[in-house]
Amino acid sequence: MRRSDTIVGKVIRLIGLIGLMGLMGACSSDQVPEPEARIPLEVMPCMTPYEEEYAPTRAWLPPTGFSEIEGTESKSIGIYFTQDTKEPKQGYFVYSTSTEKWYTSVENIQAEPYYLYGYYPHEGGVTCDISSSATPSDNTSYSTGAVLTLRNQPSATPNDMCVVVGAKNGKAYYKENENYSVTGLVPGDFSYEAAAATTGTPPTAHGNYVFLLFDHLYSAVRFQFKVDDTYNSLRHIKLKKLELQAFAGDEQYPLKTEITVTLKKTTDGIDPIESIVYTPTGTADPKEWSSFFTSAEGELVTTSYGTLKDCYFAPRSITKLMLKSTYDIYDTNATNEHPEGNLIRKDSEAENEIDINKLFFPEPVALRSKRYTIRLTIQPTYLYMMSDPDLDNPSLTLD
Repeated sequence: MRRSDTIVGKVIRLIGLIGLMGLMGACSSDQVPEPEARIPLEVMPCMTPYEEEYAPTRAWLPPTGFSEIEGTESKSIGIYFTQDTKEPKQGYFVYSTSTEKWYTSVENIQAEPYYLYGYYPHEGGVTCDISSSATPSDNTSYSTGAVLTLRNQPSATPNDMCVVVGAKNGKAYYKENENYSVTGLVPGDFSYEAAAATTGTPPTAHGNYVFLLFDHLYSAVRFQFKVDDTYNSLRHIKLKKLELQAFAGDEQYPLKTEITVTLKKTTDGIDPIESIVYTPTGTADPKEWSSFFTSAEGELVTTSYGTLKDCYFAPRSITKLMLKSTYDIYDTNATNEHPEGNLIRKDSEAENEIDINKLFFPEPVALRSKRYTIRLTIQPTYLYMMSDPDLDNPSLTLD
């Protein structure tokens, strides 16, 4: 159910599964070292869009409900090459800046059928276990599904946490001006088979294009800010940082979460996610916040709503969010030396409590694969009785 766009809170129902993505970027050096792979792989992973449809930038057509993922340059994908009755081959898809191609760190990939499972993006400190059933280390039947357990995941993060829900090998050759689709690339089908390596040193393989479909694991929240018109004529605001805390009732949610995802092979593109269990780990600390937007110079807030980066959070039992905003305040006396005005107040902070139940009724808790849009206005507490403290210490109000 979606409420009117004119209300304060807007719920956006996500469409299907995450769309096809051409990976173009480098992974951070402190996360995963660049591998020496036996077989180079051209990776094309996908994730479901939240609402928008993005025009594809490659000469292939994503499945219905999918679009290419952008902004993956510094991220990597945790991946498992699995086969029935065999120990899974665990590794990553990472980007080589020297060859401008994506490779897998998984060793000894053979020209045999595999079932690919994984998650995106991989972050430092995150670990993952896989089993073909609820029994740990059960490798009997990955052809029918898998259970992934992600540990030490941030409960709130600027990254869109996702899980692989489909995989397929792509075409060996295509022309850039011709569109094509990948046969069999649908949610619920995890099968993949690499092409045999050619002779040479090192051995290479032609046409190993990996196409991956992803689905969201978290809820998303998008904050839109503007400045009160009258106040903007007197002061300018630059937003420097946004931080988030999540609450289940009055209890703060810990900063780390364990996620257990059960996937089952399906046909006809049916959603393969059978269940997702979120388990908070560790203890919550009122002094700890999850940062999802930072700007050293500050982002100028105007009198029209602007969208900053989204934040993603574990939806388990979350009923309330606490937003902390840090911003600088300038006067409007622009000079050549200070074109933005004079800095009046540095690193001001404001905290806003966001009750999901009140804003997004009838949903009592945050739901996976939904984006919640929150609009806030920066203004003095009492504009018509402005004294200097009122003017230079504005509040953030929900619209």
